[in-house]
Amino acid sequence: MRLRARIEAQETTTGELRGQLETVAARYQTERVRLEERHAAAEARWLTEVDRARQNAKGVVKEQERLLKELRRQIEPLQSEREQLRQDLREARSELNTAAAVREQFEERLRAAARAASESPSTGVR
Repeated sequence: MRLRARIEAQETTTGELRGQLETVAARYQTERVRLEERHAAAEARWLTEVDRARQNAKGVVKEQERLLKELRRQIEPLQSEREQLRQDLREARSELNTAAAVREQFEERLRAAARAASESPSTGVR
């Protein structure tokens, strides 16, 4: 009878331990499901954020391309104007060099005339 009592006690203990194990397993399963749902929600949020960032980046790139196109459109006439100004400057320098050469010739003639006048004898002008 003692053995039977011990077996019954062991079976009771085993049943209690099984109940505890099932409770712990159920809690574990519930927590696992909660964590998986939390992970899935976080992953969905991250993917949404990544997609939003990608869309924003596309928008920024598109705006940058638009601005670049606009700037290039604005630069074209400025480049033409700059080239015209360079041409005008080249012409002005050429004219200035020509004027300087003419001035040099006049100054040389003036010096020659002054030398000739100072070297020639008086013609009797009183």
